[in-house]
Amino acid sequence: MLIIGHREVRDILKGKEPEILQVVADAHRLYGEGLAGPSGSVCEGTTRAGAGIVLGSPADGSPEVFVEASIILAKRAGASAGLAAGLLRTEPEPRGLALVGLGPVNLEVLRFVKARFHSLIELTVFDPDEERAIVFAREARKIVPGAAVHYAETPEEAVAAHKLVSLSATATTPHPGPQAARPGTTVLDWAEPAARAGDFRAPSIGALLRDPGGVRPDPDRVTVCSPSGPAALDLALARWVADQAQRWRIGVRIDDFLPATLTAPAVPVTTSV
Repeated sequence: MLIIGHREVRDILKGKEPEILQVVADAHRLYGEGLAGPSGSVCEGTTRAGAGIVLGSPADGSPEVFVEASIILAKRAGASAGLAAGLLRTEPEPRGLALVGLGPVNLEVLRFVKARFHSLIELTVFDPDEERAIVFAREARKIVPGAAVHYAETPEEAVAAHKLVSLSATATTPHPGPQAARPGTTVLDWAEPAARAGDFRAPSIGALLRDPGGVRPDPDRVTVCSPSGPAALDLALARWVADQAQRWRIGVRIDDFLPATLTAPAVPVTTSV
């Protein structure tokens, strides 16, 4: 059993946005619809609790790798949002992004949208927790150096500020919905999307990737998309992390984790006549 801890996962994923986008895109194409994974909400100003993923052997299903997965969940969410933004934008090169609910998911959304669009230079943010908003803005400026960061007084003000919006409800933030969005806005809604009459609810990211020309966002309507996707996406990214860890000999290996009957080499059996 290979154990890959939080620090190792963080180091493996750091600066690997293009690779993560590719892994997540391939997984979306392959797995399509499915059970949505955790959204990475925050509670009382803290990041979401740790999570673990166990990867089994393709041969017999026995556990091979245990991965600390809280960063994986957030990175996969951010990558999904970056893919959706690229597929559903109505502006060729978006310059602004609105973020409502300033937890770890929206920080990764910002990271991957920036990786997708180098044109991004302006952010409008909202969270009822002023301290969390300040901390988020500080981290945001590291991701988008020189960005203008505006603090909205209401979620509706933030939603109306740009034509690319990410709504991530937290434990202390009511979900505002896309009601204040302007025509031509793409809303990445981490709750169940609730499109208004006249809005367009986009299909899954997997469907969009399999048929890129099948959906064309309407500049006269609001497009609402849920980037959550199936939990299998987390497994795909965890497997990529595990492959990198094994390649670079990262992590802690426990050779006697499994019962001896599962790990002992086969003993030839001879019979006499």
